[in-house]
Amino acid sequence: MPDVSVVIAYFRNQATLGAQLEALQGQETARDFEVIVADNENSALLREIVAGFDAYLKIRVVPAFEKGGQCYARNVAARCARSPYLAFCDADDVVSSAWVEALSETLDAGDVLATGLLRLDVINPPHSWKAMITQGASAVITDHVEGEPVLVGPIGYLGYLDFAFGCNIGVRRETFLALGGMDERHIGGSEDVDFSWKAQEAGREIVVNPEAVVDYRLRPGVDEVFAQRRRYFRAQMRMWGISRDLGRPVRGMSLRWALSKSVTVPFEYLRVRKADMETRYAFAFRAGGVVGNLQGQFLERVWNPRIVRDAILRFRSRLPQRRTID
Repeated sequence: MPDVSVVIAYFRNQATLGAQLEALQGQETARDFEVIVADNENSALLREIVAGFDAYLKIRVVPAFEKGGQCYARNVAARCARSPYLAFCDADDVVSSAWVEALSETLDAGDVLATGLLRLDVINPPHSWKAMITQGASAVITDHVEGEPVLVGPIGYLGYLDFAFGCNIGVRRETFLALGGMDERHIGGSEDVDFSWKAQEAGREIVVNPEAVVDYRLRPGVDEVFAQRRRYFRAQMRMWGISRDLGRPVRGMSLRWALSKSVTVPFEYLRVRKADMETRYAFAFRAGGVVGNLQGQFLERVWNPRIVRDAILRFRSRLPQRRTID
């Protein structure tokens, strides 16, 4: 039985999965580990990609396409795992050679949520990670010194607890299953926030091992980063709504802010559409978040069935009560 099960959710990652598998093939560890690729696409190419590595890795593909979503795929793989430790990474990133060993050492020391750091400046063009810094993204060390690695660690979210990034998490399998796995309602982002919060609420601490580094892949193009940021911020609002229902003291989101910022997006687009790549990318990074937040605000505050139901109940409670005759 292997010591560690590395879990990778796969969906249209044929261009990048090979680099991740090469990195796992080069792990500097004496631990016996398996790699489980959960196929969320029903891909015709996946087994061909994996076949090039099965001579060096204990690797298997498990079907996980009955339901869409990264959380579902990860949960399927975790149930299939044979090891006491789970290590989650993504099919489009590249783990460091010490990654498996570092997460495992952290789990050896206690029943915790183990994680490491994301590095942004190795596999990404400068305009992408520089945009994250100039836009003040809370997930990035904004006081970066030129020439030093651009690293990201766990951060606070919505004014509540910190979270570990889902592409760099280690957890004991029994703990993962006891927590119910990852919430499959989260599609497009925030699933790692939810899981990190569940773990901490259940008494598990987030522990960072700085040796567990992952080269995190950013979206290289303007349209791609706009779409990704829109999904992330839409998911953030969904996370906010779910957390409010659960009674978590999350920070309120401002509809006024979303509306005022969204009004400026078309005018700013006209101003920067012929600018250099770094300027256009920075705009798309910021604008995607604004538009996604506004969409999420509408879905959570206006079109949310719970909100509509509560409004109807409040309206009914204010109506004059019909008097009955005995």
